[in-house]
Amino acid sequence: MEPADRRRHRRIPGGSALRGGRGQRRRGMMRRTCDAGDTVGQRAGRRRMVIIAGKMYVPAEVRDRWVADHRDAITRARAMPGCVDLYLSADPLERDRVNMYECWETEAELDAWRAVADPPPKPEGFRADVHMYEIGAVGPPFRDQGAPRPV
Repeated sequence: MEPADRRRHRRIPGGSALRGGRGQRRRGMMRRTCDAGDTVGQRAGRRRMVIIAGKMYVPAEVRDRWVADHRDAITRARAMPGCVDLYLSADPLERDRVNMYECWETEAELDAWRAVADPPPKPEGFRADVHMYEIGAVGPPFRDQGAPRPV
């Protein structure tokens, strides 16, 4: 992880800034880093932040290639408005497991991504245990560091 002063920020309407973007300056937007304890900005009347997370299973002999084939889709997703983070990773303990995580500011922004995602095809034998979570508060990982705040 790079030092805080070297992180790139993506500004999005509503006052939040997220690491990983192009860092374009726009009038009327605040710059904040989305780290543990920071709340992602919220526009009036929006829905809750959503997380898609879980595990997927593909044949071990195609897993690494299948994960690598998602590089373009992951790059495009992270550039989409509302994408806080998205990744797929090969599990270090189970040869056929792929871990996945997506965090979106709203379900509408997730839906916009899904409309253009065009991911690589699922291999024969694909199965998944993935769920959507609606998030109402964000805070540091340990309670002694502060309480979660509404998003």
